[in-house]
Amino acid sequence: MKKNRGLNSEAYRYYLRYGIQGATSLAKRPLNYIKVTSNTSKEHFMGICSEAFDRVKMRHNIITEAYEKETGLRRDLVDIDDQEIIEIETDKQRAKRHKKEYTLIKVVI
Repeated sequence: MKKNRGLNSEAYRYYLRYGIQGATSLAKRPLNYIKVTSNTSKEHFMGICSEAFDRVKMRHNIITEAYEKETGLRRDLVDIDDQEIIEIETDKQRAKRHKKEYTLIKVVI
């Protein structure tokens, strides 16, 4: 596997900002991979899948369930190529707490 995972230098630097909880790097988390867990609602998970599918179809590289090393915050989806953080929310009250520093996608049930 290429050291920079096939990303251009700017995208690779952005990719290195994220990690996996309990690990020091993303060495074990492949690009364009969706981890299936039971600690989220089906609606939330399907929202992540839908958005990830659309971005991969556009030939973007994404990572899911990644922790931002600088802040320790978990991000639902990160588009490496656009350098965009995407949060998926299914609850109106929880959606209000999000900041405008990233894209918020509200899933309508």
